[in-house]
Amino acid sequence: MDVGVIGLGGMGCGMAANLLNAGHRVTVWNRSRGPVEALTARGAIAAAAPDDAFKGDATVTMLADDQAVRDVVLGSGALDAAHAGLVHVVSATISVALAKELETRHADMGLGYVAAPVLGRPDVAQQGQLNVLAAGDDAAIAKVQPLLDVIGKRTWRVGEAPGCAARQVHQPKGVGAFVGGVVCCPQIVDHMTSVRRKTRVGKTRQGCKILRRKRPRLSRRPG
Repeated sequence: MDVGVIGLGGMGCGMAANLLNAGHRVTVWNRSRGPVEALTARGAIAAAAPDDAFKGDATVTMLADDQAVRDVVLGSGALDAAHAGLVHVVSATISVALAKELETRHADMGLGYVAAPVLGRPDVAQQGQLNVLAAGDDAAIAKVQPLLDVIGKRTWRVGEAPGCAARQVHQPKGVGAFVGGVVCCPQIVDHMTSVRRKTRVGKTRQGCKILRRKRPRLSRRPG
């Protein structure tokens, strides 16, 4: 497939490299040039501007936050320049509100939109072992499934509305736990019942549950 990848941080760079290794034609864009140069040395095509990465069959964006998505995808005019029939895969964790806004914008333009936040660390991304939470139209997901199969070890379908994926990430009962440093959705941690009995549950600042190993209590001896 002809795919663009925008956002080449630790996660995006690994995802783009794996797509290259799988034989896809990959066009890359990033604000800083270092990751772009590293990937072009491996066969990727450097995009002069974000809209150049919206000219193929699909575009994967892995940007830092809502504002980055607004600036790079909407503010730059990249989405307006997208080819007809393109499917936009948003792999970053964004707000439910922005996910719904993007759903409307894509529908108005006749473009496919798949919300596919990924769960894992940069080293997991490099290995192509991410878990992918995918939400969107069945046909759109089917079109980009070959890409999702490359960047992740499994795709977890969480609904037809793209906002479902964002909601799974943001609700405390959605993405349920950090296991070994990796965020996991409820289905992934179902098999960890026995582990949970040995852990205590805390929360991150964002409200996501996190599993921590209990530390053994040290008995105090009078002394």
